[in-house]
Amino acid sequence: MQNRCNRAIKSRKCEFFYEYSQRATTIPHEPYDIEDLHKIAVDHKICPFYMNKERASSADLILMSYNYMLYESMRPNNTLNYENSIIIFDEAHNVPKCADDAASFQLDTDSLL
Repeated sequence: MQNRCNRAIKSRKCEFFYEYSQRATTIPHEPYDIEDLHKIAVDHKICPFYMNKERASSADLILMSYNYMLYESMRPNNTLNYENSIIIFDEAHNVPKCADDAASFQLDTDSLL
């Protein structure tokens, strides 16, 4: 999804991305669920991903999957500053396996020979 989105933005074919900052100023800063975000995106021709990414830096509370913190491949999409933050993991019993997966790699026999 992210690759298709990036290609559409680079080729200037994404009608939801261009001028989203100007259109986003008309949207109140309040919490939205996924259904509300979809309706806002359609009604205002605005990218909900970039709108929320832009607003996250001034938020008091952010709920997100811990994958965005643990998987190195996902970190470039996450530009939040965690300094002086309190981080709470929901479903924390899954974090060790997720961290193991994030730090693991596969090595096949052919690579060793």
